[in-house]
Amino acid sequence: IGATAFDANDPHNSAEIKKIVAQAQAIQSQQGNKLKVLSIASSSSPDGGYQSNLTLAKKRMDYVVDYLKEQIPEKARKGMGFKRNPSVASWHEVAELMRKDSLYEEAEMVERVDEKFKDPLKSRTMRKLDFYDELLEKKYLPMLRKVTYEMSYIVKRHLTIAEIKALYNENYKQLLRYEFFALSRAEQDPI
Repeated sequence: IGATAFDANDPHNSAEIKKIVAQAQAIQSQQGNKLKVLSIASSSSPDGGYQSNLTLAKKRMDYVVDYLKEQIPEKARKGMGFKRNPSVASWHEVAELMRKDSLYEEAEMVERVDEKFKDPLKSRTMRKLDFYDELLEKKYLPMLRKVTYEMSYIVKRHLTIAEIKALYNENYKQLLRYEFFALSRAEQDPI
C-alpha cells in the first residue's frame, strides 16, 4: 500500500519476472524475430485521492520498466520500445468484484458513497463503512493494485513453398512478388 517498488524476492513476483525475461530471450533467439514493444499497465486502487493514486501508478510502472530493463539482456531489448499506461481503478470496479461474491448490499453501499461524495471525502466516507477493514481493505482493494504486461514482436521469415501454395489457393492477390516468383520457380515443367 502506497509503495512504488515490488518485492523481487516474493515467489510470485520472481516467477513473473523470470517468465518475462524468458519470453524476451526466446523471441530474440529465433532468427528473424524482433521484440517491438513491451506494454506495461499499472493500476492503483481507488482508495485515497485520484491524483495521488495516478502518480503512484505512474511511479510503480516506471519502477517495473526500469527493473525489467536491468533484467532483460541488452541484446534482447535493443530497439524495443516500452509503452506505459497508468490508471486508477474505480469504486464501481470494487462494487462489481463484490457482486461477483454475492455481496449485493455492500456493493450498493459502495456505489452510493461513490456517487454522493467527491475526493477526498469519498475515501474518508468509505473508511467509515462497517465492512471497510475486513472486506475492502483486506480483500478487494489489493486486487486492484496490479501491474500487467503485454509483449509484441515481429516475425520475419520466408514462407515455405507449401505455405505459399496455400495462400495462392486461398487468394493469390495476397502474395508478395517474391512469393509469387518463388512459387512459379518451384513448379515442375510438364513432361
